[in-house]
Amino acid sequence: METFFLISPLNFENTLEIELKEKFKFYEKEDPDYKIIEGGIEVTCTADQGNRMNYYLKCPTRILRRIKTQKCRDFPKLFNIIKKVQWKNYSRQVEFNWLITTKKSRLINTSKMEESCKKAIKEYFKANSFSQKILDNKENFQKQNIHIRVVEDNLQLSIDTSGDALYIRGGDSYRGLASIRSTLASCLLINFLKNKKKIKLVDPMCGSATFLKEARDYNIPNMNRSYAFEDYASAEKPNEKSIGFDIEKLLGFDIDSNIVNKQKSFAITKADAFKYKRDDECLVICNPPYGKRVKLSQPRDVYYLNLIKSLKENFKATEISIILPLDIKLDHYKFRSKIFNSGIWLYSYIL
Repeated sequence: METFFLISPLNFENTLEIELKEKFKFYEKEDPDYKIIEGGIEVTCTADQGNRMNYYLKCPTRILRRIKTQKCRDFPKLFNIIKKVQWKNYSRQVEFNWLITTKKSRLINTSKMEESCKKAIKEYFKANSFSQKILDNKENFQKQNIHIRVVEDNLQLSIDTSGDALYIRGGDSYRGLASIRSTLASCLLINFLKNKKKIKLVDPMCGSATFLKEARDYNIPNMNRSYAFEDYASAEKPNEKSIGFDIEKLLGFDIDSNIVNKQKSFAITKADAFKYKRDDECLVICNPPYGKRVKLSQPRDVYYLNLIKSLKENFKATEISIILPLDIKLDHYKFRSKIFNSGIWLYSYIL
C-alpha cells in the first residue's frame, strides 16, 4: 500500500473529505483509509487508486505520493536517502524539479540540499540507466516535481503525481479578470449544494462561469489534460460519470458583453444583477467584484447590501452563497468560512 497526500485549498480539509469519501467509494467500491492533517488529507491505498484520484477529485490542488519518510540531520544522510530511491519507478527523465522546505531542522540551506540531491540522482542513474527506447523519446517526458519537507529533522520525500496544478482543468482557455480557481469553486459548491435535490443554480455575475462549469462537470472525471504520473505509470481509466449534484438547471448572467461573447463553453445571458428579474425560485451563487481589479459602482457596504437584496427579490433566491471582503460584516447567515482567493482573504457566506 502507498500513501498519497491530497493538498487542500486553505481551510477546506473537511470539504475535501466529503468529496473523497463520496467519490472514492463510488470508483473503488470501498471506503478510503485516510486521515485529515493540516493542509490536506493523507490517503492509504494502492498506487493505481492514488493516481486515479487525479482524474475524479475536483477539490485538491495537487496530489503527492509519499516516497520516503525518515530521520535526516545532515547532507551525507540526505545524499544516501536520495541515492537509494528507485527513481526509475517515478520518472522517465534523469533530471527533476526540487521543491524543498525546512523548519526547525539542522538542514537549513535548501540550495545545498538541492545540490546534494542532484549529485545523488546522478550517482543513481550511473548504475541504473534507462533503456535506449526511453532515451530516444526523452523529449516526450516531463521533469517530475519532487517535494522534500524537513521538520525537526524528519524528512518527508514526495513526488507530485499531478504535474500542473489541478485547478488547471484543461479544455477551456478563457478566464475572466478576477475569476475564482476551479478547485476553490468546487469546495464552495459542495458546502452549498450537498444534500439538495433538483437544483436550479444561478450565477448572476458569472464571468468565466467557473461555478457553473464546476457544478456541471463535478460528476465527470477530468480527462481533458495530462497528469505527471502518466509518464511513468498507468492507471485504470475512470468510469465516464460518477455520482454528483442533482442539477436540474444552470443559468449564467453577466453585464459585460465582452465576457458574454468570449465565453464558449457555457451559454451566458447579458444582464444586470441589480435589475434583472426572474419568475421562478432558485439557488444563487455569486463571486462579486471586491473593488480592487473591478471597481464598484456604489460605496462598498451599500453595494453588497443592495446586491443581496436584489438577489433575494429579483432573482427569487431561496438561498445564496456569496463571497465578500472581510470588512463587510453580515449579521444574519447560515454558514460562514474564511477563504483565500486571488491573493485576498475573504468570507464565503451562505445566506
